[in-house]
Amino acid sequence: MRLKSKSSLVFKILIPILIVAGTSMGFVKNINENEKYKKLSSALKILMGVAILLIGLYMFWLAF
Repeated sequence: MRLKSKSSLVFKILIPILIVAGTSMGFVKNINENEKYKKLSSALKILMGVAILLIGLYMFWLAF
């Protein structure tokens, strides 16, 4: 029985991820340019910034 190479497996996983990422970038750009979603966009930026900060502090706390 022949084993598949690791690079083949990586490409089978990587290509769909890149396709989804590119598609979602276009979707986010359209929403971001829409006036209706400006408040939601601002709130999400703040919320995600706080989440990243908390995760960073937690990882720093785990290190020590």
